Amino acid sequence: MRKRKGIRGLKKKVGKFSLKGGLSRISRRQGVTYLIVALGVMMILGIAFRGYLKNDDVEDVIGQYKITKNPQNKAALGISPVKTFNPLVSKDEDTYYLSKIIYSSLFTFDENMTPKEDLVESYRFSGRTVKITVKNAQWEDGRSVSADDVAFTLKAIKSIGDNGPYGSVAKKIKRISYGSGGDRTFTVHFNSGYDMSLAYLHFPILPKHKYSGVDALKRDTENFVPWSSGLYHCSTYDELKGMKLTVNDKYYGVKAKSNIDVKIVKNGGSKDNLVASGNISALVDKSPERAGNIHKRGIKIHNFRSNNVEFIGFNTKDAAVKSVEMRKAIAYCTDIESIIEENYYNSAKGSRSIYPHDYMNSPNQLEYSFSKDRANDVLKKAGYSDKNSSGSIEDKDGNKVTLKILVEKDKERRVKTAERISKALKEIGINSEIVSVKRDVFLSKLRARDYSIYIGGLSLDGAMDMSSILKSDGENNFTGYSNRKVDGLLDELMSGKTVDESRKVLDELKKNIHEDLPYYCICYPTYGIVKAPVFNGELKSNFMNPYNGAETWYSNYEKRVETHKE
Repeated sequence: MRKRKGIRGLKKKVGKFSLKGGLSRISRRQGVTYLIVALGVMMILGIAFRGYLKNDDVEDVIGQYKITKNPQNKAALGISPVKTFNPLVSKDEDTYYLSKIIYSSLFTFDENMTPKEDLVESYRFSGRTVKITVKNAQWEDGRSVSADDVAFTLKAIKSIGDNGPYGSVAKKIKRISYGSGGDRTFTVHFNSGYDMSLAYLHFPILPKHKYSGVDALKRDTENFVPWSSGLYHCSTYDELKGMKLTVNDKYYGVKAKSNIDVKIVKNGGSKDNLVASGNISALVDKSPERAGNIHKRGIKIHNFRSNNVEFIGFNTKDAAVKSVEMRKAIAYCTDIESIIEENYYNSAKGSRSIYPHDYMNSPNQLEYSFSKDRANDVLKKAGYSDKNSSGSIEDKDGNKVTLKILVEKDKERRVKTAERISKALKEIGINSEIVSVKRDVFLSKLRARDYSIYIGGLSLDGAMDMSSILKSDGENNFTGYSNRKVDGLLDELMSGKTVDESRKVLDELKKNIHEDLPYYCICYPTYGIVKAPVFNGELKSNFMNPYNGAETWYSNYEKRVETHKE
């Protein structure tokens, strides 16, 4: 007969317990009674504590307290240690990002990466030039920002070249011409009539009168203190602790709501705890696993699109995918949402085009929504079928379809994406082979077009120029794609257009790319702003300026107010 273990087992555990005064023994019934009472007390305490958490009013022996909101016009940013805050020399990301809210620039970007005027009052393109008049802005000492300052800054950028963050700008702009010193009107001369985007004019403008020359500015790196005409001024600076940014009362645009403390968090510092406590209001986190790293209540993450696009590239010269119908079928059977969720930990955003679908607020919303039924319909109409019921389709000439999927071995997320695509292709009767190789072999096979489709990516700058992969002679066009109309639209897009004019060209360009489908966008990985519970205000972050919207920020702390009983 089986022994009952329940109570006897319990007796063995609770029948004896140690005390400093000696050893006591309790009966089985007493043991059960004590256990029930203990559980009851725990439940009551749990319910009471839960009610406490839900109730803003807390009563104790002193009196009654109420938790109220206590908004304050201050915010704090957390950054990593940087080598210098000189924005023209430093390659530290945090220096670059901070410069966007400290300095004026001719143009800046909205949350969709659409260029918009910052210091510029008016502009007009003509040939390879753009004539600009700037607003009546002032430096911290009251002197006006002029063409002298813009020309001086550009001269410094060109002198620094690739040793600074604006080396690409130096290659695009030839010179700046203007009349007498102090003028607010000048002309920017570009090197090429087909490479003159407003996006190239986003560099920070520094004061000429503060330096004896370009070399003096280049040497000014140690303990560099920003001197600006932008949204904020730097009031105090400590190379170990950070800086205090105060609102620029003379700012030509919408003035900021709060001062900002910029705090340097050294390696090993607990950013999680600092954000949770409100000591830091916000910080940039690019880790794909950032959501899983948050362990404190109330912390939220604002995700925004990075400058990296991941895509499927089609070898338009390969017999297997030469047909646009086959390319469309592959697009239809690719489950982008699942790829983003499982391969990118939801730290990515899909796009209806290889261009971000909301870039420049373009109205073109054409897309290939995930649908195996549509994929099968497209293949059937194009003459593909499984004639012998083998589970694999053949083309109209009876040739079996097998695709070679090329991917770089060291890119883990892309390898996983290739595996998911291969599995999806199998489900619509298309056989495939994944060729996972090291980077040098990967590039060699791309150049030789030894593949059917490849999983790749591209890093973009503010101009969002994709000529390198879309133009017939693009240096990174490994697909063999060629369309003269698309070539012309790409040139037109970069040939000196207003935002409205560019939007119309972009819309037409996206329609052509959608129809030809040389590439299919998988996603744009995202970066994040980690927000403290006290953080309030708008975030219009973009990859050039995560702090876009800083003028609206403030902190909302909780305050305990005593309300005595009558």
